[in-house]
Amino acid sequence: MASVDELLADLKAEHNKTQIQCSFSGFSTKSVNFFDEYPEDPKVATDWWNSKGGNSDSGDYQMCLKPEFLSLIESLIQIISTRIDKGIQTDAKQCISRPNSKSGNRRYWPYFWSAIHYAKKPKSNKSVEIQFFMNLTKMGLRVGIYFGEHSTDDGQWGANRIRFNESKEDIFAELIFLTQKMGYDFVKTDDQDHAIGSIGTQLSIEEPKELFKLVFNDEKKFTLLKTLSKEKLFSEHLIQEILEIFAETRKIYELLESNSKINQRRLITN
Repeated sequence: MASVDELLADLKAEHNKTQIQCSFSGFSTKSVNFFDEYPEDPKVATDWWNSKGGNSDSGDYQMCLKPEFLSLIESLIQIISTRIDKGIQTDAKQCISRPNSKSGNRRYWPYFWSAIHYAKKPKSNKSVEIQFFMNLTKMGLRVGIYFGEHSTDDGQWGANRIRFNESKEDIFAELIFLTQKMGYDFVKTDDQDHAIGSIGTQLSIEEPKELFKLVFNDEKKFTLLKTLSKEKLFSEHLIQEILEIFAETRKIYELLESNSKINQRRLITN
């Protein structure tokens, strides 16, 4: 079993070995500030999207934000999948989300979401997996652990519920450690929060049963994160910051994940 320090040392060693191949060199100013002018009313975000060049090849999304995020995810996959976790999705394009909804009444999101997640087959659905996510917003880059109920669920949420209930004391203890000792936020955030540049509502729980009820009866999601300020996003050293969060949250990730998926991979963190 690897400690957090041992895991981080392994991640840094992999990063050093693959640094020449890692294409990410930091976000551009256009990407970092992409959502600065997103309207406080998400219903009128189409005008904002068009002002950014929309989905045209010369717009800020296709020229900067999307390729830079793909570069970041490709670099992280290269570091993590080699030895640390061979079970993750290695196709970076399946690790980033669309900038808008798929519905006829198209909505443009006030953030850009990406996630490292488990993949049993080449084609995967990150929405139903427990995610190590990176989410660019007006505030900076939110990085941490997320899972939630989803319409494309194929039994995962029910399995998560059973597993969470069995391990709720350990999950609660690790959550308290990360929020009280390591500076993480346990939050509920909606689109309006993102639109106005707010971290959302800080969630407070006093005991394991309350945590279980909050996640599975009330919110139907779990979000634990750190926010990296914009100043940290311009450099290739951002990868080191993300790897530190990956190591610090790995224990709670593995408490949330199924044993069958963990046993197919290398790592269990104590």
